[in-house]
Amino acid sequence: MVYDQIVTPHKQHYVLKAHETFNDETGKLGHPFFDAHLPMPEDPGMRSDVWKFVEYTGEAVGKEIAEHWYRTGRFNFDPEDCLLKRFLTTDVWHRGIVPADVVHWLLMSFNPIPYIVPTDSMEADLESLFTISNKNCVLVFKIDKQRYHAASGSRGMLSMLALIAPYVYRLRTEGFSRVAAYQDLIDLHSKPFPWTFCPWDITYFFEMVQEEFETVFRKVSHCKTGESEFMY
Repeated sequence: MVYDQIVTPHKQHYVLKAHETFNDETGKLGHPFFDAHLPMPEDPGMRSDVWKFVEYTGEAVGKEIAEHWYRTGRFNFDPEDCLLKRFLTTDVWHRGIVPADVVHWLLMSFNPIPYIVPTDSMEADLESLFTISNKNCVLVFKIDKQRYHAASGSRGMLSMLALIAPYVYRLRTEGFSRVAAYQDLIDLHSKPFPWTFCPWDITYFFEMVQEEFETVFRKVSHCKTGESEFMY
């Protein structure tokens, strides 16, 4: 598509709570994600991001390009920030777009240290995933590596699986066909089952029915002495 020449497809965007964001193209701090509206430059035709200025593109073309940005972008979230609902309902380009109607790729990164206890606000925010119109939207639940503590990787994995499993199963039940789960917490040689040779892509964990899933991983948690139980 011609808009691929204007907007880089499959570019990673980080929806952050921070007041400023890092621009990996310029190496400088940029505008906050939810404050993307920029003043018209003196010579917009010399800029590679000229599409951002509706005064230059016109309303109709500007909206089409912004929709393409949402459709082809890859948007990354920290669920603890609770920004999913805001992202899916707020058009950062102010062009009358409902992001939930056009996005195609979202990734939620869960950091198991400290072990996340789902708050009411986090659970309410994750519920926003069900407002996405495109049932073929890629929805990735990613369990991050423990970066700061030497606590048990298995315990962290169990904690995170307990958090994401209900959403994975419900999304699938409601017709979302591209729900995935990844992890870089457990290495390929961790033991015991089911961590032995645990790969990066753990989507296959959820191929078993939910009741079986809960039984298997609750059993694993009971086998780990000195660790909290994995319960729903």
